[in-house]
Amino acid sequence: MAHTEGPWWACPPDADSGNWEVEDGYGHTATVYGDDDPAAANARLIAAAPDLLAALKRLVDYCDNHSDYDSIGAACAAIAKAEGSDE
Repeated sequence: MAHTEGPWWACPPDADSGNWEVEDGYGHTATVYGDDDPAAANARLIAAAPDLLAALKRLVDYCDNHSDYDSIGAACAAIAKAEGSDE
C-alpha cells in the first residue's frame, strides 16, 4: 500500500485558507479548493477513500466464490484504479 493508512478526516475551511483540507494521522493529505457544498462533499469522499478501499477489498474477498462476476470485475477494476495498478 503506497498511500498513508486511514483514517483520514475532512477538515472544514479555516479563516486563513478558505479551503477544505483532508488530513491523516500525520498531517496534511490533500487540499480541496473551495468552501462550498461540492468542495465539502469532495473532501468527505477523499477522506473516506481508505475506508472505501478496505471495504471493497473485503467485499471482493467474500464474493469471489459467487456468480456475480460482472460486479466482482467492476470492483477489482476500482481497486486497481485506487492502487494505481490499472495504468
